[in-house]
Amino acid sequence: MAWQPPAQPESVVWQFRSGQDFYVEETQRQLLQVKGITPVTTYFDFTYLWHYTIQKVTQDEVSLIAVLDKVRVNNSTEMGGKTSELLKKHEKTKSNWILNKTPSGWQVRASAGPSSPHGKPYFLTLGTTAWESTPPSWKQTWGASINKIGNPSVALTVLLKQQTAERVFVNSRAQLEWPEGAVNPYKIRLQSSNNATVGLGEYDLTKSRWIHFEFYTSGNWSIPGTAETLQMKQDSYTGYRFYERRPTFP
Repeated sequence: MAWQPPAQPESVVWQFRSGQDFYVEETQRQLLQVKGITPVTTYFDFTYLWHYTIQKVTQDEVSLIAVLDKVRVNNSTEMGGKTSELLKKHEKTKSNWILNKTPSGWQVRASAGPSSPHGKPYFLTLGTTAWESTPPSWKQTWGASINKIGNPSVALTVLLKQQTAERVFVNSRAQLEWPEGAVNPYKIRLQSSNNATVGLGEYDLTKSRWIHFEFYTSGNWSIPGTAETLQMKQDSYTGYRFYERRPTFP
């Protein structure tokens, strides 16, 4: 019998309810290699524990509060004390967000109010109701700020891997891209490369929420200078995991 691709689920978007609260672990790992007269290699590895509270849900809009409950630096020796302190000073800070429903899923924007250092909660926008059929997949674009050297986007391609009665399993591939029409004031050049590692994801059909999702990106950056062109290679990992209750988080 010829191989048949798995049947695609109708929807893999988040469903929220007023008063709901939950936690998400977000882990970031970045390996930076700067090429120059003196090569420099830097590795960052840290985890945020986010506490989300859903304030209000209407037919096509969700308002929520995000609290950065805890920051864990996973390689404090390599990151150094100052970098660790900069991350940890944002513990217990809050931000407010609005999720808007679109024909294919959720989009997120900041709500009116004081600004915050938080990045957008893109994990809560993961998913689609508009699959591409061959193969079953969808594409999604998230913003990214890379160490203050620019604001590229993460272009995700998510491919259906397997579906059971209760779970949907996916593979992900990601590439860094400059947003269309964006002006790059630093004259930075980006050459995105394919990362050999495929990310994994898992969606709970019974509760309409994502349990886990991860992706990898690779890119080569160059900044033309008067003496020489500064070049940097970056390999990154981002992973999310959902919890109904606060997990043990040392």
